Order: sequence, then structure tokens, then C-alpha cells
Amino acid sequence: MASADTPPPQDGSPKPSTKRPSRQCISFAEEYERQNSKKQGPQPWIVRKLAIFLVLGLQGYTVYVYVGRICVPMIRRDASALGGRGQGIAFLVIFSILWLMFVWTYIKVILTPPGYAKDFVEKTPQPNLQWDTDSGVGSVPYTSVAGPRTSRENRPPSVTQPPTTFPPDVEKRPPSSHSRQRSNTYPGTLRTPKSSVSSGPGHPIGTGVNYGNDAPPMPDMHAGVSEASARGTSRDDESKGRAQLPSPSKPPPAHAKQQPQPFPSSRPSGTASPTSEMRPVFSRHPSDTRVLAPESRYCNHDGIVKPMRTHHCRHCGACVLRYDHHCPWIGQCVGAFNYKFFVIFVLWAAIWCLWVLITLIISAASRKGQENVDAQHIVVIALAGLFSLFTITLGGSHIHYIFINATTVEGMGLSDMKQRESVKIKQMHPWYDCAGARKTRKEWDREWGKINTEGNLWWLGSKKANWEAVMGKNRWRWFLPVGRHEGDGTTYTRNPRFDDEGRLRRRSEWPENLR
Repeated sequence: MASADTPPPQDGSPKPSTKRPSRQCISFAEEYERQNSKKQGPQPWIVRKLAIFLVLGLQGYTVYVYVGRICVPMIRRDASALGGRGQGIAFLVIFSILWLMFVWTYIKVILTPPGYAKDFVEKTPQPNLQWDTDSGVGSVPYTSVAGPRTSRENRPPSVTQPPTTFPPDVEKRPPSSHSRQRSNTYPGTLRTPKSSVSSGPGHPIGTGVNYGNDAPPMPDMHAGVSEASARGTSRDDESKGRAQLPSPSKPPPAHAKQQPQPFPSSRPSGTASPTSEMRPVFSRHPSDTRVLAPESRYCNHDGIVKPMRTHHCRHCGACVLRYDHHCPWIGQCVGAFNYKFFVIFVLWAAIWCLWVLITLIISAASRKGQENVDAQHIVVIALAGLFSLFTITLGGSHIHYIFINATTVEGMGLSDMKQRESVKIKQMHPWYDCAGARKTRKEWDREWGKINTEGNLWWLGSKKANWEAVMGKNRWRWFLPVGRHEGDGTTYTRNPRFDDEGRLRRRSEWPENLR
């Protein structure tokens, strides 16, 4: 129903709608977060600890079958034994040592809390929203990659940036009169926002025109890479139906010709291309989110400013220091205080499961051609094979994360950036141009540094330094669950290639001794 102040259109065009945007316009993730904003409490204790009883039951059953149905018949020299007495004693001794290490490390990891931020940080009011006047980039609590987004009800009532004021329910970055000249692209390129791919013609090479980011400062799936045109050329074929950037003050020349295609064409190798030097330039685009700013680390669930690398776990209902993941097998999170013991437990579990699997397979193979195969041997072989594969894969991934000094959450973020860059490289180069793809990636690494190392906020410079920061310098404690964790769990050394707010800088902006 049209408003009384709005006259009906005279040209037969449809009436303007006065309805508010439908809630369907909100993304699924945001709607899910809003609906579950009230469910902030931890899971019931029995639900979180249920897997512990399952692990104890499985290891108890394995001990019964291995000792009672394999080793004991060997030692007693029964007719149905799978080997001699000496073999039975050796199997029993080695199995008992590995089983005791498994139990010891498991008890240590389930009794050691991960470390909760509420025990180290006092509750504080939510920090005020801070805007970067040079870039228009805001650090808002619900855009932090270090914690959960707040619900729409808990967001700031309004965000103002003179001369523009936005309504309370609008999440938009205020425009900036002078975009931040932080070099996200190569010199002479035009950085386009995600909502448009058209840059408008008429910009000469080397002007460094930058329209800034008009997208809201929320983590998006394409924040890892930005694309730009080397000559600021328009992409007419790809920008149909999309919003266009404001036209530059200088009009395009009258003799302007149609611009070339933005991507390399499949022109025969023997044919010269007049536009071969006008290829678009793609450059790595690290996130502008201020992950270390207090307003980005604020948790609305606990009402605290989270320490570095802290995340809120919805299963435990608390912010966990150096949050890695929530492990149901130990009934709690893996964090700063128990991560070292968790890795030791996984390694001993893998060794124990491999021993059981290998010895049972050898023993079963020795009965080839005999009847009356014990079905319980087959069950234990299947369980040992399954958990051997699981623990070896899990242990290998965590050793890799220790070498680059990253948690599981941080490692997944680095992998996402690699995948996004791979997509861009496939757009730039045909599938057979492997050399060109490697060259492009090396150029990006030369400009920004390698993603896993120099582009990692917590990389300490070498694998040895990263390993000792987590596992300690005492080599005996790399294998035995003794001693304490490393560090206080609240402060960590920042990679000097990042600024004080956790944003990656170009190699030219690094300290001289690191370039």
C-alpha cells in the first residue's frame, strides 16, 4: 500500500515499494547466529564427557582380548596359541608399557584444563567502535576473526562517520574521502571493491587510483585476494547488472576504443596479440581486520576483552586461551594449558594402536589354513586399524601446526587463503601454464611473504623456535606428560612483519633486517 505523500506514477511503471527489506536478505549464517544468540550456555556435563567413557570401554576391551585371548594362551602353551611362550611374554611386556603410557597421557590431558580467559581477565564494558579515517576500515566486535560475532541485538546502536549517519540496523562501512594508500596491489593498479568489477576507463598507468573498500568490515570468503586492472580498463562483458563505481572527474577521451578482455585469451602461440601487455594484475589482499585491537577481541558472551589467540567455545560456554579445537574424546577443549599434553597423548595412542594392529595381523597370518578363527581378534584388528589411521593423521597435522606455530583455527584460515589464491591463479593462467602460475605465486610471495611463515601472525622465524614455544626445550618432556605448559597463555610474540593491530604489511614496510 503506497503512502499518501507518494503520488501514483503516471508512466505506467510499477509503484515504488515502501516495505522494509525482508529478513530473507540476511545471510543464513547471520540469521543462525541471531536465532542461537540466547543459547550461550555450555552443553550438559554428561554430554561433554560421554566420549571419555567410550574410550575407556574400548581400551578395556582391547586389553581383555590382547592379554587374555592372545598373550596368556601363548604363555601357557595352549594348543590354540598363536605363538610360543617367549613370543607371548615379549608381546605382553611391550603391550603393557605402551598401554600404561596411553593411560597416563590420557589421564593427564583430561584432568588438565585448557585455560579459561575469565580466570585471567576481568569483565569490562564493550570498547567503542574505532574507525580508520584513512581507509574507512572499522574494527568492530562482530567482525573479529578471533571470536564469535555478536547478535544483531548487541551491536552498536548506530555507527556515525561525518557527514554520513547510518541507521542502527545497517551494517555498512562509512565512505572515506581519501582511501587508505596501504599498498594492497602493485603500483599503477586499480583496486576494485567486491560489489563491482568495473573500474571505469580513463586512468593512465601509474596513477595508483584507489576507490577503497565499500564492503562491510566482515570476514568474507574472498578477502584473501583482490583483483585489479593494470590500466583501469572497464569490464563491460562482466559488469552487466552490477553496481558501477563513480565515474572519474576526467571524462574518457572521445577516441577511446573498446578495452581488451580482462583474462588471457586462448590465442595460438604463433599469433602476436596486440593486448598481450594489458593483462590484469592480481595481487594478494591480506585482511584489513584489526585482529589485535581490543574492540575486535571483545566477547559479548563473557563480557571480556579476550587475550591474544583466544576464542569462545560454544560447547564449553567459555573463552579458551589459545583455542585449538573442542575435542569430544577428552571431554573438553584443547587450549594453551593442555595442548602439549594432547599432542603427547595422540602420539602414544598412535604407537599403541599400531602395535596392536601389527602384532594381531602377524598372529592371524600364522594361523593361515586353520579353522576356528577367533572373531574377537577380527574386531580388535578393525578397531586398531581405524584408530591407527585416525591418530596418525591427527598427530601429523598437529606436528605441522606446531612447526608453523598455528592452532587448528589459524591453520584453517591460512589454508583458506591458499585456496582463494589458487582460484585466482586458475583465472589468470590456463591449466597448461604451470610455469606462469608458479611465477605469479612467487611474485606474490616476494611482495608479501609466504603465507605459512612470513604471512603468519605468530610465526617465530624457524621451526625450532616454533616447536620449543609449544613443547619446551627439555627433550624428555616432548614424550612424557610431565611438567607444565609453556608460557602464561595470554601473551604471545607477534610476527614483526605485522603491524601492532595484526595486519600484514608489504615486504618494503618490514624491518630492514627481515626484508
